[in-house]
Amino acid sequence: MDVYKKALILDINKIITDSDLDGVVTAAILKRWWPDAEVIFGHPGNLRAGMMDGIIDRKTAICDLPRHPNCGLSIDHHKSNDPHGNIIEDCVILWEPTPSAARIAYNLLKNKIDYLFFLLCSITILLLWDNNSYIYNNIFSFILFNFLTLLVVVFLHIVSDKNEILFLFLFLFILNILF
Repeated sequence: MDVYKKALILDINKIITDSDLDGVVTAAILKRWWPDAEVIFGHPGNLRAGMMDGIIDRKTAICDLPRHPNCGLSIDHHKSNDPHGNIIEDCVILWEPTPSAARIAYNLLKNKIDYLFFLLCSITILLLWDNNSYIYNNIFSFILFNFLTLLVVVFLHIVSDKNEILFLFLFLFILNILF
């Protein structure tokens, strides 16, 4: 069975993701498929130190963070987390050499979820990660990027019942403008 199909049949009830913009967008995309899943923000150091072992099981998706042997789904793009063909029993590993984990989540669900949501995610992913060096060297792209980031903030607040996502995006948006 195709690895994407295996991922889609999982019963995910927790999404543990990095708290950076890539992790937040990845979680937002996955929430469209698993709307009842709880989103928990983590950090690679905490995961490696075993501080999250008690909450990770086969119904947990780990995104944009190091793979955990107890999770059911691992989505990552970092070269350091390349599985090199290693398989964890009962764990679906979606590792691809893409610019972001959000790109992998998008590829997983692009034909399964409503078009408007994915149009917005596509624009964000393309501007944020695929053209990263261009954005900061071109003032028009920088302004467009910030506008689209704000649009994502508003959109995610509308489709999510979690105010934490809104506050995190607003915080990232303000940081991006200041620095």
